[in-house]
Amino acid sequence: MKVFKFLLVHKLKVIAVLFVLGLSIFFLTNDTPEGYVAIDSDSVNSPSELTNRYHQVSTAWNAPSIEGYSKVLDGLDLDESASYSNEFEGDTFEFTQGDSLTIDVNMESRGAYTMALEYKDIGDSIMENRISVIVNGENQFEESETIELPSEWEFVQDDFSLDRYGNEILPMSRKIETFQKSYFYDSTALNARPLTFLLEEGNNEIEIVNK
Repeated sequence: MKVFKFLLVHKLKVIAVLFVLGLSIFFLTNDTPEGYVAIDSDSVNSPSELTNRYHQVSTAWNAPSIEGYSKVLDGLDLDESASYSNEFEGDTFEFTQGDSLTIDVNMESRGAYTMALEYKDIGDSIMENRISVIVNGENQFEESETIELPSEWEFVQDDFSLDRYGNEILPMSRKIETFQKSYFYDSTALNARPLTFLLEEGNNEIEIVNK
C-alpha cells in the first residue's frame, strides 16, 4: 500500500511539472493557439469612450426624476409641417419612414421626464418600427438614437392544425391595427425602466424621426 501511495504522489508531481512547463510555453509564444481568437486591443472601448450611454448621461444631469406628472400633447403643439390624416378621428397624422415631427412643449420645471407615444402601425413590415428622439437639437444619449415601437400580432385562427406526427403547426399571424401606447424603452434591454429625457424649465423642442 505504501508503494502505491508513493507512485501516485510521484505521478501527480510529474503531471504538475509538465503542466507548469506547458503554461510557460503558452505564455512565451507569440502565436495564437488553435481554437483561440486574437483580440486587437485597439478595438476594445475604454471606459472614457462610453460616456454617452444612458446611465452615465442621466446621472450627470443632476436633475430630479419627475413622477406623477402627465402632459398630453395635441395638434396645437405640432409644427406646421405635420401631415394630418383624415382617416382617423382627432389629431392624427401620417408618419412614414424618413419623416420627422417637431413638438414644442413648455415645462414648468427642469427634470427628467418619461415620454410615451400613441400610434397605430398600418405598415406591412414584420420588423419593429424605429424612431430617434432628439431633444433641444441633440440625441441626449446613445440609446435615444434608436428606439423601437412594438406592434401587436394575433394568430389568424384559434385552432392549431396537426402535422402527420400529431404536432401542432404554428398558424399564420397578422398585425392588429389598433392604437396603442408605448413608452420609450432602451432597445438593447439593458435598462428595464422607460428612458427619461432632460427637459429644461420653459420651452423645449422635441423632434421624433421615423427611421
